[in-house]
Amino acid sequence: MPTENLTILTTGVTPRLKYTFDLIFKELLGISYTFVHNQQQFLNCKGPRLTYGDQQISDEIFIYASKLLFEKGIEDQQISVFDWNGVKAFFATHPKYVFPFDPFAASFYLVSRYEEYLPHLRDSHDRYETTESLSFKRIFRKTFGKHLCYNDP
Repeated sequence: MPTENLTILTTGVTPRLKYTFDLIFKELLGISYTFVHNQQQFLNCKGPRLTYGDQQISDEIFIYASKLLFEKGIEDQQISVFDWNGVKAFFATHPKYVFPFDPFAASFYLVSRYEEYLPHLRDSHDRYETTESLSFKRIFRKTFGKHLCYNDP
């Protein structure tokens, strides 16, 4: 059964953004989507809509975009992990939003193993030291991505 196309308003599309949205929407959820950059075009779209940016436009789903998916290069990220609805989350935005964090930036950070490109301790075989990873230090028992995509109790 085909689903309706999701329209996503964002300021621009970078390789990081496209990779992350393809992974989450197409691969994990089986949802087709289209990016638009014009607010009026977005408002005229029928069907499900999402804004990934710095302000909500209308009554669509809104996720505040942190800068990670729009950056070029590797930059040290200031990350603080917090509990949200029983799962660990990071890339905090503001508690007033439905998602008080940026799930797309957090997903990209984990899936790309972003932290391994930053200066770090290496083991005796010159590999990234697992004990230095955010996942290891904060012990993610359930990632919010799995929780959101599969509603795993």
